[in-house]
Amino acid sequence: FPSHDMGKIYFLHKNGFGFIESASLPQKRIYFHWKGLRNIEFADLKRGDTVEFTPKKYEDKNSWNALGVTRS
Repeated sequence: FPSHDMGKIYFLHKNGFGFIESASLPQKRIYFHWKGLRNIEFADLKRGDTVEFTPKKYEDKNSWNALGVTRS
């Protein structure tokens, strides 16, 4: 799987998390938390923004998180 991916912001929650729609990962919607943002504030993100991120797979949950999320 890629060490770097691109996608679009799919969903934002007021509590500081959301989902990115990935272009290439099998799990299309990737969770991210505001602590995983880089050089951008959560409040500045909008649905549909194109972002770059590093996908991290959690073996025990078979799910993905996005780290180092930045606007592309």
